[in-house]
Amino acid sequence: MMKRWSFSALFLILVPHLYAQDRNPVLKGYYADPEILYAEKTGKYYIYPTSDGFTNWSGTYFKVFSSPDLGDWKDEGVILQLGTDVTWAKANAWAPCIIEKKINGQYKYFYYFTAAQKIGVAVADDPTGPFTDSGKPLIDKFPEGVTRGQQIDPDVFTDPETGKSYLYWGNGYMAVAELREDMTSLVPGTTVIMTPDRKYNEGTYVFYRKGKYYFSWSENDTRDPNYRVRYGTADGPVGKITVPANNLVIAKDTAAGIYGTGHHSILQVPGKDEWYIVYHRFHYPDGIKMGRAAGYNREVCIDRITFDEAGNIIPVRPTHRGIAPSLQAFSLRDVQLLPGMFKDARTVDLQYILAMNPDRLLAPYLREAGLTPKAASYTNWESGGLDGHIGGHYLSALAMMYAGAGSKQALERLNYMISELKKCQDHYGDGYIGGIPGSRELWKAVMSGDIGAIRKKWVPLYNIHKTYAGIRDAYTIAGNQQARSMLIRFSDWFVKLAASLFPQQMQEMLQTEHGGVNEVLADVYQLTGDKKYLDAARSFSHQAILEPLEKGEDRLNNLHANTQIPKIVGFERIAQLTGDPAYESAARFFWETVVAHRTVAIGGNSVREHFHPSDNFTPMITSEEGPETCNTYNMLKLTQLLYQSDPQAKYMDYYERALYNHILSTQHPVKGGFVYFTSMRPGHYRVYSQPQTSMWCCVGSGMENHAKYNEMIYAHDTKELYVNLFIPSKLTWKEQGLKLTQQTRFPEEEKTTITIDQAGKNELAIHIRYPSWVSPGAMKVSLNGQPIDIQNNPSSWVSVKRKWKKGDKIVVTLPMHTTTELLPDGLNYAAVLHGPVVLAAKTSQQDMPGLWADDSRMGHSAHGKKYPLHEMPMFISNDTSITPYIRPVPGKPLTFTAAQIIQPASYKSLELIPFYKLHDSRYITYWQRETPASLQGIKEKLAREEAAAAQLDSITVDVVKSGEQQPESDHFLAAENSRTGVYKDRHWRNAKGWFSYRLTDKTKRGNTLRVTYYGREKDRHFHILVNDRNIAEVSLDGSHGDAFFTVDYPVPASGQLTVKFSAVQGSQTANIYEVRWLQK
Repeated sequence: MMKRWSFSALFLILVPHLYAQDRNPVLKGYYADPEILYAEKTGKYYIYPTSDGFTNWSGTYFKVFSSPDLGDWKDEGVILQLGTDVTWAKANAWAPCIIEKKINGQYKYFYYFTAAQKIGVAVADDPTGPFTDSGKPLIDKFPEGVTRGQQIDPDVFTDPETGKSYLYWGNGYMAVAELREDMTSLVPGTTVIMTPDRKYNEGTYVFYRKGKYYFSWSENDTRDPNYRVRYGTADGPVGKITVPANNLVIAKDTAAGIYGTGHHSILQVPGKDEWYIVYHRFHYPDGIKMGRAAGYNREVCIDRITFDEAGNIIPVRPTHRGIAPSLQAFSLRDVQLLPGMFKDARTVDLQYILAMNPDRLLAPYLREAGLTPKAASYTNWESGGLDGHIGGHYLSALAMMYAGAGSKQALERLNYMISELKKCQDHYGDGYIGGIPGSRELWKAVMSGDIGAIRKKWVPLYNIHKTYAGIRDAYTIAGNQQARSMLIRFSDWFVKLAASLFPQQMQEMLQTEHGGVNEVLADVYQLTGDKKYLDAARSFSHQAILEPLEKGEDRLNNLHANTQIPKIVGFERIAQLTGDPAYESAARFFWETVVAHRTVAIGGNSVREHFHPSDNFTPMITSEEGPETCNTYNMLKLTQLLYQSDPQAKYMDYYERALYNHILSTQHPVKGGFVYFTSMRPGHYRVYSQPQTSMWCCVGSGMENHAKYNEMIYAHDTKELYVNLFIPSKLTWKEQGLKLTQQTRFPEEEKTTITIDQAGKNELAIHIRYPSWVSPGAMKVSLNGQPIDIQNNPSSWVSVKRKWKKGDKIVVTLPMHTTTELLPDGLNYAAVLHGPVVLAAKTSQQDMPGLWADDSRMGHSAHGKKYPLHEMPMFISNDTSITPYIRPVPGKPLTFTAAQIIQPASYKSLELIPFYKLHDSRYITYWQRETPASLQGIKEKLAREEAAAAQLDSITVDVVKSGEQQPESDHFLAAENSRTGVYKDRHWRNAKGWFSYRLTDKTKRGNTLRVTYYGREKDRHFHILVNDRNIAEVSLDGSHGDAFFTVDYPVPASGQLTVKFSAVQGSQTANIYEVRWLQK
């Protein structure tokens, strides 16, 4: 139950379930057996419950509650009192039902109820009465053939096929009889016993949907925690009930502390295929401790109920949240950034965006449409097969910069690009827009069923998804009306693509990276209401990823991370629009497992773009290619959607962590370059893009990242405001007439001040996040100088509800403390945080080749020397907790030292600063933790482990990690009849045809090709060709045992090698794990 403490005109709402305000239970007090009605006469919803809280169900009256929106319920008072209004019974007022009928132009309400284990009927002209009892029971004896049970729990149903009305009733049996037209008497001889099975107990409810009659009921005793609802279907209102194998409607959720979920009714929102179940449960949280008394201390709840494509009811998960309106982010126009580091970052981003040439970005689209480009395409990825992908991101970033920063230059460029792309779309003629080389031939082949054509291009669906999303954003964010029609036409093209393929072909195609096509199609469904776009969104949903996640299975090891995350964004978007629990469950489980088990301190994930095994974070420390920025870009999109559907504070805790420590850190604060890989390897560095040379995916997402910092500072539903982030800003909420200013220097100061600049007319709740990093009891909130007593725990909401007035001031104090955080697998490396801020130290500003990227294919990776780990600074202490040794530097905000525990001594002067402030340097974010006793041994172990790797790196001129998406793309993979896989957590590629890579050696000294195989492979026969010359004929016989092994092949020194593995006819190549070009 929600508790309230009064403080002048202020209400402070405590939140036990991490939400700002749980909506279940919907009625205050003890009520049960709810019947819900939508009344055409009033346009309102009504709940008619049993009045509960009386020992042994001895209540004597019935009440009704009304609501305009299923959210706010008004107690309309008692409508029937036993003993006075009902003279034939004095106790046991239970389980009513009601129906609205229009008779001779007048609305009538027929109310059936249980009293003294008999069933009566009362009539009224309005949903709230007054009701007049018929004066006698309608049913007061067993139906013929029934000898046990009770005459209780009526349900009334009018058959939409025939117009006839029926009354159902019974405990221990289900009976039905036809009602006469007067609705107060039964047609003689029509009583039928319909008990569906031996588990049936009581509480029948009947409804009709899409030609099918649904019968639902409660089983077990209402005092039983396992009281629950099941269902069956029939072909008519008195037909034989077929009970499906999976027949559960709703049951307890022990994890949520919800028990005794049953005796329900079901509501269809008028004119929509939108349904809700209204039910009672044990009083939360103490009902489960009441014993048998829990059965008459119950409360009424509402949750959404959904159906699959076949019309089966999908089991409902009972919630505390209920059906509170989903949250919405404010338009970027409504939130103005005030001076601070986020506004500075956006300004730098805008400068970078405006340094780019729109005509060069448009060139691939014009070329593929058969039009003449006005400028040459950019180089790098924009001329390497991913032509056009940056243009799509550019549209999105321009839209955001116009809406959020008010940039007229951004709007002018956006409108220009849309008009040019419109010419391309018109010239294509079928709705398509894209810059993929050979677009026409590609999609013609695919739509003819040649799915293999997709694999011969560089992730073409991923590419055009960027354009598709950019056109959506041009309309939905910037309001470009021309973009709307283009979006619909492009959507029709995607619908045509889906329709041209069999489902299995579609799923095969979705094995390749395809971005979030399903998400944008779902958005277009919401925009137009046309179900064909929703159907296409489902078609573009990858079942091989959806199904395990839906079941709570983590099969993400070794998958390309940013191929998966956008799919999940689409799953959640579909779930939002349909209520589909499979898509919802998949999205939530994915988020939980990635955030809890696959994410490092900065909020990012993956090594070399892949999800490494969740129980082995060693690659995170040893690799120079740590979390990819695009991953976090998409994780924040997913987090936003999940939060809007289910506003738990944990989502914004993660969002804040990733925003400050990964996203903000990935843009150079002066020159504006973007980062692809953020290395977690101690002593390594990052590479920054340049606007004329670097066209990576993380440049595209980077332009967007820093354009939308005002997106999630606040959120709202129809009546409530959520303060999610502590960023200086001004908010205008037009619908509520509210304006406010948030002033803060957080995280360099531990408070934020919210001032009401304009107040609306209505009472309004403001929910302020109690961050997970603030200790219990430490957060302070005051209103107009008067402190508020806070009972909340971290990762919840402090809610202030009142009728606001201009000048009201909320001051929030957010004490930060220093913590350390190990890697998720427990590996002995610790990150240091102060509040939500990850602290790091500069280790060196030397030896950083490629710090500013050129236009080479691999220019995004920091390929400079990897300093030996055993030489990097470590924390050395015998103490379990090292935070006392991490001390602030006086006069330097968010700056710390740890001289007492840092070794080697040469690093003792290191200062720990926010990672987002650390640039142009090698650095350390994860510190190895050791004791004085273990130090020497671990150094020797690391030295041994790294010596061989360092020696190999020193003679390597180029290397391909076979089977890994980006390394293969970066080396111009070409293939026929080839596939990839993973064995012992290593990726491989093989072929029954052939595959090839292009390797580069600027020194022209490489003379050896080293190939990695697995020792037990046999019966594999193939050729290795270099620059079309056969250098080896290979036959594997399985004689090398259970281990990986390498073979060196001499090759001529050259600036470039095309290495081709070609299977002998009737055989196939070995699984190739790595191809390395060496200078020996």
